[in-house]
Amino acid sequence: SMRVLFAIDSSEHAKRALTWFAKLYANRLSPGDTALLFLFVAEPPSFGPSLSTPELYAGAINDAVAEGRSLAVEIKTTCARLGLASLANRLEFLERLGHGAGPSIVQVAHEEAAELIVMGSRGSGLLRRTFLGSVSDYVLHHSHVPVIVVPPPAVQH
Repeated sequence: SMRVLFAIDSSEHAKRALTWFAKLYANRLSPGDTALLFLFVAEPPSFGPSLSTPELYAGAINDAVAEGRSLAVEIKTTCARLGLASLANRLEFLERLGHGAGPSIVQVAHEEAAELIVMGSRGSGLLRRTFLGSVSDYVLHHSHVPVIVVPPPAVQH
């Protein structure tokens, strides 16, 4: 069976990557033969004037956790709509707290024995250097399994 790790956040890029995967694989995979793992990496807040007390810091962490929860609901709905829900023998939602999602994605892929990592990229036309964004850049260079980075649609001129 195939184990695929999706790096997700609240952006449309994560949903676009999932949609792309569904279009390509939904009719090629045997039902019940795929584990789809969804990883949300919450950035721990940086201590600063606005987070000067433990209460405020804890509140910020709770907000991140809440974002992960609502994201899970959204992704489940999307999977059902795309016909992926019936395909997967497992839909699993994982959360990590970490600065810069890259290392967390690589580590979780290793821990979960993922065979493929799928992620969306922000893609920025002007600055070619940040074309993939630092997270997908990091994952591409450090992952021990294939990584698919789904770019945004081309801008029509």
